Amino acid sequence: LAVPEQLSGVVHKYLKTDARTVALLRSRDQLVESALLHSPVAADEAPTGTLSDSEFSLSLQALIQWSKVMGIHLVEHERFAQHLISLLGSPVGNSEVVMDALLEVLRSSPGAFMIYVPATRASPALEGVLRAVTGTMQALLPRLTHFAECGQSLSIDSEEGRQLSRWAQVAGTVVEAYTQFLWLDESTSQILLSFIGACFMVHPHVSQSVFELWAILKDANRDGKLPPGVLSKMLQRLTAPCCSAFIRFGRYDSQYSEDEAELVQLRGALQEILTDMYCIAQNTPESGLLQQHLHSQLQQFEANSDVVGMEVIWFAFTGIAEVLADEPSMPQVFIPVIQSTFRLSTGTEDQLRSVSALLRTCGPHFDKVLQATLPPAVQWLVSMVSRIPVEASEAVQELCGYAGQLLLPHVEELLKVVIQVAPTVSTEVDASLHGALTGITRALPADQAVAAFAKLCDGCVVALSAGIDVSTEAGRAVLHRCLCRVLRCVRVMEEAGNASSNTPGILGAPSPASQCAANCVAKVLVPHWNSFAAPCQKLLSIAPVGRDAVKGKPIYEFSDIAVQVNILALLRRAAHSAVDATEGGAELSTRLIEFVVLCCKDGQLAPLVAAAVVAGSPSLARMNLLPVLDIVCGSCLEHARKGQSILDLIPFLDVYSAMASSIGDELFQSPHTASLTQLCVIALNCAEQDVLKPVLLFLQKLLMSRAVTLGESDVTAICQA
Repeated sequence: LAVPEQLSGVVHKYLKTDARTVALLRSRDQLVESALLHSPVAADEAPTGTLSDSEFSLSLQALIQWSKVMGIHLVEHERFAQHLISLLGSPVGNSEVVMDALLEVLRSSPGAFMIYVPATRASPALEGVLRAVTGTMQALLPRLTHFAECGQSLSIDSEEGRQLSRWAQVAGTVVEAYTQFLWLDESTSQILLSFIGACFMVHPHVSQSVFELWAILKDANRDGKLPPGVLSKMLQRLTAPCCSAFIRFGRYDSQYSEDEAELVQLRGALQEILTDMYCIAQNTPESGLLQQHLHSQLQQFEANSDVVGMEVIWFAFTGIAEVLADEPSMPQVFIPVIQSTFRLSTGTEDQLRSVSALLRTCGPHFDKVLQATLPPAVQWLVSMVSRIPVEASEAVQELCGYAGQLLLPHVEELLKVVIQVAPTVSTEVDASLHGALTGITRALPADQAVAAFAKLCDGCVVALSAGIDVSTEAGRAVLHRCLCRVLRCVRVMEEAGNASSNTPGILGAPSPASQCAANCVAKVLVPHWNSFAAPCQKLLSIAPVGRDAVKGKPIYEFSDIAVQVNILALLRRAAHSAVDATEGGAELSTRLIEFVVLCCKDGQLAPLVAAAVVAGSPSLARMNLLPVLDIVCGSCLEHARKGQSILDLIPFLDVYSAMASSIGDELFQSPHTASLTQLCVIALNCAEQDVLKPVLLFLQKLLMSRAVTLGESDVTAICQA
């Protein structure tokens, strides 16, 4: 028994070429015959693979292992096939060792997994085994149906539970390996479908063996391999038991899962089954059967005030809504389902999260099919911010992002609520609520959208204008909240802009959405620059900035690092706005470069990441960067001379690389060329790609320029470096 496992790698690799393994193959008949010499002694014997097992068990285990290694098709040996059939009808037919042998025969026999070759028929021996299998299933069906229909809890560790689990595994294998049996023979099909339907409802561990049924049918249907009418038959027979299983096992008060993690995993698997069912039901007469069944259950649960049952139905519809996200429409049944969620005024946090997830997943359809339910959906979510703050606020932002234009009449009312709630919630929730308001106002004409954006940022302006002490944690927390709010609002505005912003911009020019977002940033920052800049500059000078923070995405959970990251994110956003804005861009660029210069004088080079964006604009590079390049370059040279990390110079390397591309000869003709070349030579000693890329780009432009003549010593120094 131990030999196959030890030699399997060798035998598998050299099976057809090695003389010794060929000799083994010649003895396969004797190997099969030897397994038939031993009679079973106990019906409930569990194989251990040790000498404590009976000779019958050991011989059958050894045969299974050797057949895998040697590629023996056991069903082709008529005596073994008859032996297996007789075992299935004997007291040991449900034992684990016999079930293992049966599964191996089903999986490895010629004709298995041949759904795509419908003309291929199983061998007579295999057909005999399959008849024995369906016969046993038919015998087990009354007891299995009893457990399924009465809802009686079945112990999976009991003898009966283990027996049903093994046969469910057999049923799953038959469906996977011989899918055509679902329709080739009517009587076999009826038995198999009834058995599978009952398996779904008995116990999660039993039903898991047949979970793959719908995925298999979905793939076969996609490839056009199912005969007409098969899907309709499957749906008619199995929709009810699958839905019942989902409800029975997926409820939060289910007694079938031992812990919460197991229940969550099971709910996800059951949801995928319903989703597969929905997908394959499309274009069939039963396309609405699943939704109708679920909605009927929802109505029944609501009539009985069974909130736990309602929740599991909402969870089911969430899975269906996910596959409809990119569809132009969704079934009308979602309207009463969504409306039922608004009547949940109290409940557990899990139940509230399920409603929030459903509303958020249905977001793309709130401007069409679900339009009438949009205002109450937003109202319900806002009312739940105190219970499920993160989930509710993010869902509100999603809904407003998809259908904000329909909420314009309610924006003032929502603004009052947000102003009242914002100070009491986390920074992340605050940002999401303001992002939701931006999702509404971005539907306004461009000039009105910019004015509305500025109004949404009034709270930040007031807080920062009053002055904050960033040396204290409370002061840094206020700054962090303001930064998060502005950054989230800008991101939401940029995603769509005003209603006419869906058309792409001219090649190389910003899109209307980006331009509108840029005007919004300029509208807020330019008049109140000092209020924003002073605490940001002070905070950057307090502590060194990590390399990852320079180009990091905004962090909405408060920490000192998060504040630094968000400051630099706002500076980059301001730089892009300075380039793209049609109003206030030049002044914003001036203020931004002044800020960068002050930071460089303090030895803080990280803000140069924003200057690199400005450097890409020829006009702004000439106006704002060239006049101060000597100061910036001097700070960087001083940094290098002190032996500090070359990696800190990456933002400046990006600056003069961008300037070399945008204004080229004007940069090379400036008095800064010698200093820049010196920095390049120093930087070339580093092997980091982020350092070498901008340096080599600058040197390439420099060496190709006709506007400047380098001395022989300069070229030699560059080449040596």
